Amino acid sequence: MFFVNEKMAQGTVEYLVIIAVVVVLSLVVVGLFTGMFSNSSQQIIASSDSFSSISGGIRIVESVIDEEGDSLIRFSNNSSDTITLTKITVGGVPNDFSEQVVANDSKTFSLSDLVSGCKCLSGQKSVSCEYVINYIQNGLAKTDRLTKTIECVNDSVPVNSTSVVGLGSGTLTDPWIINSCLELQDMNLRLDGNYALGADINCYSDTQSGGILYNNGSGFIPVGFTTSAKFTGSFNGNNHKIYSLYIYRPNGAGVGLFGYTSATALVRNVGVVDQNTIGYWDTGSLVGHNYGLVMNSYSSGTVSASPSHLSDGLGGLVGTNDYGSVLNSYNLANVTGYKNIGGIVGWNYHGIVSNSFNNGTIYGVYSQIGGLIGYNNQGAISNSYSTGSVTSNRNIGGLVGLNNNNGGVNGSISNCFSTGIVTAVGGNQTSFNGLVGANNDGVINNSYWDIGLTTQANCFTLGTGVCTPTNSQVTEYYGSLGVAKLNNDGNWVAVAGDYPKLSWQ
Repeated sequence: MFFVNEKMAQGTVEYLVIIAVVVVLSLVVVGLFTGMFSNSSQQIIASSDSFSSISGGIRIVESVIDEEGDSLIRFSNNSSDTITLTKITVGGVPNDFSEQVVANDSKTFSLSDLVSGCKCLSGQKSVSCEYVINYIQNGLAKTDRLTKTIECVNDSVPVNSTSVVGLGSGTLTDPWIINSCLELQDMNLRLDGNYALGADINCYSDTQSGGILYNNGSGFIPVGFTTSAKFTGSFNGNNHKIYSLYIYRPNGAGVGLFGYTSATALVRNVGVVDQNTIGYWDTGSLVGHNYGLVMNSYSSGTVSASPSHLSDGLGGLVGTNDYGSVLNSYNLANVTGYKNIGGIVGWNYHGIVSNSFNNGTIYGVYSQIGGLIGYNNQGAISNSYSTGSVTSNRNIGGLVGLNNNNGGVNGSISNCFSTGIVTAVGGNQTSFNGLVGANNDGVINNSYWDIGLTTQANCFTLGTGVCTPTNSQVTEYYGSLGVAKLNNDGNWVAVAGDYPKLSWQ
């Protein structure tokens, strides 16, 4: 199934992408089978089937099986309810469970002895099997049935698996270890590999004049720098930092440490610190155009367009989030561009942004400028906030510039707040508000903004929603009171004399 991306249509460039929100498997279950999970050059096919009967959506984000009939399946629960999986039957072979998957979380399950009902033959790339999912939601027993295409894996390392960088073989269980900026750049040699940082990396000398990655002033070349050569593997920063990354591609799209990530890509646990990223479309310090999963990561420095005229989709962390997910991440970088500019994501197209925050300064020349997200186009935002200032001409919001449902099922904002100053500049100033600039049939629930700090008396323009002002009575939104107003479900913690923080901070 294909869709046409609206943003490319606006810019005269039309392209199609496959609907999939899949994640590279990041958890090896002890006792399953040794070495099963190598990174294959084949892509997981049709791996984002939705269970429509669960409110908010739970999805199979990855499933793999080997020749012995052993399998792993990873669920992502995007609903607002905790569910309990009781049985997973694949190809008629049942595996019993009693495992909870809480809201906005994911969990991996191991399945065994599927040989009689669902098995990969030698050399087979994928196999189609029937899944029957039994679960309990709100005390009710429910069943979903679907046919799923599963990727076949084996114990071998990737094709042509000569070690590209450092130690390791490039598999998920034995990733290539990166200890220098040059090794970071060499990920372009194997876009389907699995990588991990072995230490903090400083890219300053390598990407400046005279450096090995200067590239005539263009600096670092994004990993997966075209739509036909996306990064499809996994990258684990191991909570290390990448310092002073410099990228100058003023006429380019897909600009960032990773240019384009596929639906199978997983980028996590990394800080891109004091970076300077300059692009034109789809530009972010970590990922330019994201189809996969970004989590537990952050950025500082600057993201900008030169010149800013007509630049589109710039974010402090991710430029465009296209059916992808950004979780538990934050931005401290200052972002400047023309339209669709945000602290975490510039353009969020059917994507998920959750448990994240922005404290960077956001400036847009024209429209759709927000502290967290510039343009939320049928995406879902939850448990997030922005304290950074936002300045532009139209559709300006402390959290989101334009929240658009557009006849879809999302365009939702829930359990969020904003406190950064919102300023309108230039002529024909329209739709500038404390939380959302313009709300085009989007859904806003349980969210608030600070009138005194944002300097805006209104929450949003157009549409409907539940949005509460503090009316400068900030003490009512501090500590436990502030947490209570967000319908706390464990995602927030109280801070004495200040607004709530996310529980992972």
